[in-house]
Amino acid sequence: MKGYSLVKRHSFLLLGIATFGLFVAMGITSDAAKASGVGHSIIDVLRVLIIPLWLMRDLEMLLGMGGWPGPLQLLVALPILFTPYSLADYLVQQARNARSKRSRSQWTR
Repeated sequence: MKGYSLVKRHSFLLLGIATFGLFVAMGITSDAAKASGVGHSIIDVLRVLIIPLWLMRDLEMLLGMGGWPGPLQLLVALPILFTPYSLADYLVQQARNARSKRSRSQWTR
């Protein structure tokens, strides 16, 4: 039950982490993946799912983080990559809270 709660509360963040993991895995096995039909399907899906990560990475490059040393870049820039997903989770949670408050106030009248 606790795992379901984690998925429900952070579904967009988990999607972002899974997308990043798939992106890295496809980068490692890109030649073999391009040759298979399943690999082509995964690459097509990744082209859509990778957009928030790609936009945040572009923003980081505009801010000059691309020239930072590797470990520092990993510590600072990697969490920033997942900001759109965390923001989406936060907004969904706020909407759920507002909806539950409205439904509770209807029953107390």
